[in-house]
Amino acid sequence: IVQGDTCVPSVIAQLERVCEDNNNDAANNNNNRADVVLVTRGGGSSDDLWAFNDPTLVRTIDAMRATSNLPPIVCAIGHQIDTPLIDDVCDASHITPTAAAQHIVNTYATLRTTLQQRHTTHHDRIRTRVHTVAQRYHNLTHAVRTCDPCARVAHACVYLTERLKRKGNRLSKKKKGHQNPFHTRIILKC
Repeated sequence: IVQGDTCVPSVIAQLERVCEDNNNDAANNNNNRADVVLVTRGGGSSDDLWAFNDPTLVRTIDAMRATSNLPPIVCAIGHQIDTPLIDDVCDASHITPTAAAQHIVNTYATLRTTLQQRHTTHHDRIRTRVHTVAQRYHNLTHAVRTCDPCARVAHACVYLTERLKRKGNRLSKKKKGHQNPFHTRIILKC
């Protein structure tokens, strides 16, 4: 109820309910917490909007913001010419409920886009870092293998054995019936 004698107690009761729900959700590790509170009232006579100038409402909101689990409050009371006191204690104030809703939706869309971009950036950085570390690991293991003297000599022996076989096969083809004079195998023990 946002008009008349019950407006102030009604708004305060709803804000207390939001705080209580947020506290319960936080205690239970739920993600159902309110992200923003929107207090709105379309235009009307100054008598209809006077409840939003009530000092009890203003002080209560100010105290709740300082001491409780109350999310940001966006206020939109009346029209451009109306500036109730509640505007001074809210996190944001707009000239109409529509303007407040547009602000909230646009802010949400901007935050969502920013989060998606940052997620993508971090994902790419992590993937690049993992690739870099894997490449360094590969390079180091290759360096260790090539620096091992036994491995280097074994590799050279295999290389020389293959070269000698090929050379001997060519000679055998030139001199038919002759055995390959280079048909030897190099055996290395490390």
